[in-house]
Amino acid sequence: MPALVTVIKKWYQASSNKQKLTVFLLAFSLLITGLLLAFGGGSTTSADPLGSTPLYFASAFVKLLVVLLLIVGSSMIFRRWQQVGTGGKPSRQMRVLETVRLSPKQALHLVVIGDQNY
Repeated sequence: MPALVTVIKKWYQASSNKQKLTVFLLAFSLLITGLLLAFGGGSTTSADPLGSTPLYFASAFVKLLVVLLLIVGSSMIFRRWQQVGTGGKPSRQMRVLETVRLSPKQALHLVVIGDQNY
């Protein structure tokens, strides 16, 4: 058990704020889901779903659509959140300043990496 605590402490010190937030949200959602399943109580409807309500399939379809929209929306937010740089474009450390053709199969490139030219 103490080894697990040291591994968690090392990860916590080495991880970024985004990683910490992601793990927190995952743990929170798992905890809430477990609590809802544990204390949600049993269903009071009959075993036959067709006899429970006349709008059973409509409500099930609406719930399915809500869950799908939540999945798509959270994936869009997560994808945008994971992008690096401003404006959604990744910041680049290496750029080609100039290219000179020496022959049809050879070229000379001037490259900038950080603050240095190569």
